[in-house]
Amino acid sequence: MILSLTMGMTVGLKRALWMMGGELIGLGLIAVSAVVGVATIMKSYPAIFIVFKLIGGLYITWLGVQMWISKGKMVINLTSTSLNQ
Repeated sequence: MILSLTMGMTVGLKRALWMMGGELIGLGLIAVSAVVGVATIMKSYPAIFIVFKLIGGLYITWLGVQMWISKGKMVINLTSTSLNQ
């Protein structure tokens, strides 16, 4: 909720809606995966679990590098907002 509010204030409603849509898709994938029984599949095939962990770790690393490269483009600039009035 705070992420949605912050995104709406910093980058606008349209881009915040895209972010919220992505979050809903991700949550839907998690729910569907739980229903299908991914835990059972992972327990039966540990190699697949290791592959998923590696893919997840690489993705998180990629996100970190992207944030590092962006050099604070998402930072709220308090000097140019109406909060200081």
